[in-house]
Formats: sequence, structure tokens, C-alpha cells
Amino acid sequence: QRTKEPGADRMGMPPAFCVRSMKIASGIHSSRALILSADGLSGIYDLRMGPAHDGLFRASAVIYDRTPLIMVCGPAESAYMELSFLLDERGEIVSDPEVRSFYGTTPDTCAYRWDYREIVYSRSY
Repeated sequence: QRTKEPGADRMGMPPAFCVRSMKIASGIHSSRALILSADGLSGIYDLRMGPAHDGLFRASAVIYDRTPLIMVCGPAESAYMELSFLLDERGEIVSDPEVRSFYGTTPDTCAYRWDYREIVYSRSY
């Protein structure tokens, strides 16, 4: 769960969620996808993988994304959540997931950079 955050709330970022299950849809070498069952965030998500380190791979998936389709210059806001974890060579998840979430704004999509700040979720069991 996270603390109240007006920007993230406005973008529909869940104030709390619970991961029920997660697994890899394919092997780690082709068509990688994460199958996630979580309150309000269930689905199949593209999986990005880092290079092997000590026989493990760092994997991550964007599980929430509210980025505007920018067609004209002007102010905009965005929010996204990324879930990351470690996989072994068989594609088995071997660590608890970590969540990183961000909310960002820009006064003008054509002339200014985005200003992102992290939205921290706390873990409870």
C-alpha cells in the first residue's frame, strides 16, 4: 500500500494491491511474459530481462502504465509501476517481487523534460 498521493490518485494508480501469484509464460530465452494475479492488476505483461549474474537473471515488467498519447504540445502527467524479481536459468522466480512506482509531470511535452518522483509502496504480509 502507499500513502495518499493526489497525482497518483488522479491517474488511477491503485492505493494498495496484493500479488496472489506470478509465473513466467515462456522460457527465459523466447517470448518472455509475466502472468500476474493481483488485486486490480491481473494480466499478462511483457517481461524485460537483464544479463545473467551469478546464474540469476533480473527480470522486470511494467504492470501499470498511464502515459498519455501525446499529439499536441502542452502540460501532461504520467504514472507507472514496475515489478522486478530474480529468475534462475529454468525461468523459475527465486525472489520476492519488488515494486517501483513513479508519477511525473511536464509543463509542456515539447519544450520541457518530465519530472518524475517515486511513489513508495510499503509491504505487509
